[in-house]
Amino acid sequence: MDDETASETDGRRERVLRSAALFYAGLTILALVIGVIADNSLLWRRRPEQLLDVAFQFGLGLGLGAAIILASSLLTRASNWGKSFEAMVQELFGPLAWSDCFFLALLSSLGEELFFRGALQPLLGLYPTSLLFALAHWPRSRELLPWTIMAGMLGLGFGYWTEASGQLAAPIAAHFLVNFVNLRLITKKAS
Repeated sequence: MDDETASETDGRRERVLRSAALFYAGLTILALVIGVIADNSLLWRRRPEQLLDVAFQFGLGLGLGAAIILASSLLTRASNWGKSFEAMVQELFGPLAWSDCFFLALLSSLGEELFFRGALQPLLGLYPTSLLFALAHWPRSRELLPWTIMAGMLGLGFGYWTEASGQLAAPIAAHFLVNFVNLRLITKKAS
């Protein structure tokens, strides 16, 4: 790779990371503000016995995330929209180091779960929040609409899990693992 191409890649990488940090910081702050105003947010509504369950829920979330990764990997290989989605991610992000993928996955999983499941779901309910989550994953092209539907189904599953457990550990863990592994696998191919 020549110096000019490397400089362009580094510039795009920095813009992506900076934009993600600003967006997800804003989303997290919005979740906290909604939680304070609504005074019923899952962000701080805890019972003592739930605090002991966080590690277990986190582990279950990682297991769920691994199952989602396997399913999404099969869908990517077996469908045209999966291949198109992979190409879109490669075009959008370009090649990313594992640390960049980790950072983006951490920001997106925390920001989205705190906002959608932690702040909005107690206010709006499971189904409206899941619909909003799906709409937040609206694709650039009609061909990628199955991705939006899949995001909505995952949002519904994460929402059910949140309601059943009363906490966000499992959805955050699953969301993080899915985003981290898929980003790493897809952007690694872009290099």
